[in-house]
Amino acid sequence: MFSIGRHESENGLVIGLCDASILGKTISCSETSLFVDPRFYGGSLINEDQLEDAFRSAYVINILGNDAVKACEAKNLIKKDSARSICGILHVQLLIAQP
Repeated sequence: MFSIGRHESENGLVIGLCDASILGKTISCSETSLFVDPRFYGGSLINEDQLEDAFRSAYVINILGNDAVKACEAKNLIKKDSARSICGILHVQLLIAQP
């Protein structure tokens, strides 16, 4: 399961998606620390089959978590190897061009 937050901005929909298991946790290593903020990544739970519909109208998508990134890759929603690692946790940011 994944946690998804949907946020309207003046430019459109911003989505934060993360593995439900890391929501609310702080990821730390060496000099880096990242809080997986429920105010951004929280809102509702979805499964892999709901990802494409969830992303449909977004213009910014922020994906955090090994399972979330791998599921998006498997659904061809992001390119393989587009993720970066933060303390061993995969992360992808997408900016979708609007017509």
